[in-house]
Amino acid sequence: MPIIKDEIHQLSDNKINITRKPHDLIISNMNHSEGFCYYLGLLILIPYLSKVAEMGKKNLLQWIVSLFLGVKNIEQSKILNFNSLSIIIGETTRNLHAQRKSLKMQVNTQSINELQTFNMELAGVKDCVDFYYDPHTKHYTGLKKILKGWCSKIRFADKVINMDFIHTRDGYPVYIDNTDNFDDLRIRFFKNINSFRCLSQIPDDQELTYIVDRGIFSKETLEQVAGMPNTHLITWEKNYNHSEWKENIPCKKGCLIRYRNNREDIKQINYSYQEKKWEKSDRIRQVIVRIESPKGENKIEVSILTDDLMRDANEIVQLMFSRWIQENDFKYLIEHFGINEITTYSSNNWEEIKNETDDKFYISGQYKALTNEIDNIRGRLKTVLLKKHRYDKKYSLSNKKQNSNQIQSHQKILIQISQLSKLLEEKELQRDHTEKLISKNKELSQQNYQRLNMTVKLYMDIIKIIARNIYYKSFQMFKKLYNNYRDDHLIYRNLISCNGFISFENEMIQIKLCPEMELQPKVKVILDQIIQNINQLNPTIPNGGTKSFNLSLYGSNESFFAIAI
Repeated sequence: MPIIKDEIHQLSDNKINITRKPHDLIISNMNHSEGFCYYLGLLILIPYLSKVAEMGKKNLLQWIVSLFLGVKNIEQSKILNFNSLSIIIGETTRNLHAQRKSLKMQVNTQSINELQTFNMELAGVKDCVDFYYDPHTKHYTGLKKILKGWCSKIRFADKVINMDFIHTRDGYPVYIDNTDNFDDLRIRFFKNINSFRCLSQIPDDQELTYIVDRGIFSKETLEQVAGMPNTHLITWEKNYNHSEWKENIPCKKGCLIRYRNNREDIKQINYSYQEKKWEKSDRIRQVIVRIESPKGENKIEVSILTDDLMRDANEIVQLMFSRWIQENDFKYLIEHFGINEITTYSSNNWEEIKNETDDKFYISGQYKALTNEIDNIRGRLKTVLLKKHRYDKKYSLSNKKQNSNQIQSHQKILIQISQLSKLLEEKELQRDHTEKLISKNKELSQQNYQRLNMTVKLYMDIIKIIARNIYYKSFQMFKKLYNNYRDDHLIYRNLISCNGFISFENEMIQIKLCPEMELQPKVKVILDQIIQNINQLNPTIPNGGTKSFNLSLYGSNESFFAIAI
């Protein structure tokens, strides 16, 4: 594209580059031509963006880089400058309707599995054997009649979307599945870990351990996992009564290390633990932990259960107590990547999808209601019969003559017995003619339930966790060198979304980044080192071009362009 000479004037010596209109960059192959471009900081992520571009999926790179620029859903992409974006990533789709259409066309089982597999490889899933599994519930406030479930956000049962995550031990999300509450967590868990092992191509003989919260707790689930080859489960014991610690049994000590503002600023949490076989099952191991306060007093006592009988107990405690890494990631995914966004509001009536869902049978609500009524009637009848028994016994032993009030009272008891007996007989007959087991699919169809289109949201959610993992992979070097956990994310996110200048020099594209913030000397040295490592890769812009580029920070002694008034 030709450079517009009337609007962008070349910097030379100490003259100011003046543009009459705040146009986007227009580059030419002329030597030393220079212009302004938004979002050039994205090229800090070039080692990972190039891998995304190699997948060849339409709009995938556009949606990923948009997330780094604060665009959490397709509708928000209207705030982007697509002229600059196309210079960086090549072809873009600007129209919102066209983006939504493109998304729906791409969504199918194969493409979802390809993205899941790409994300697993990116996060290094094959180097990990311990995984955190946790469901995250999205509160649905729309008008669709969908299934209800427990929502921790409102601490109440309401319409929800379940997003089941699997994270690595280091906190990288490597698997996600979106569904409604048709199946509870105990059923979804086994489906998802089987799908995860298959997609990750982890060998069947490799032992994997899943650390899960209390929601999965049940004796049956623990024993089911204990019977599975090369799969282990670690979870809290639900409703632990804090009375199984044995003072006369030796205990072991351990500690947790928590980093606060930097690597040197640590908090140490001491604990004691005992281990034994769980009294409810010989196949399950119980580790009881007492966390101590800084003064050495006992502060809290918890029970951890696992089917892994061989693993070091202290390592089990460390894994269980490190679940916070996954909880923190949920917050980050919501705030910066919009994992809670609903990508589409389309849905299907349950009648249309009932044949696609594994049906299950359960005791119908009507049958349960009749059973409760029968139990209530039987309780009342039992009370009245007891009154009659006491009355008959009292007057048969004493042979006393009954007065009129006593006779009337006795008659009322007999009438109540007759009425309750008749009512009980009617309710039992009604229950006998009521279908006990009912198809859940049939019931949901009759009650006009709907199911949201989860696959479109799932596809976009996988894109979001890919973007999250790209960011964290790139961020690690800066985090280590900067060593300040209070604002390291803020600085790095500012860098990768910054604007800059681009020019040609000797067949090399020169890119100068202009962060909005004024860089401290320490930060500038670190960023220069990161940029130098990128330049050593001889990278090319992922817009399909073949020319290499060289990154640098705009010098404090260099002049910026100004806008003429």
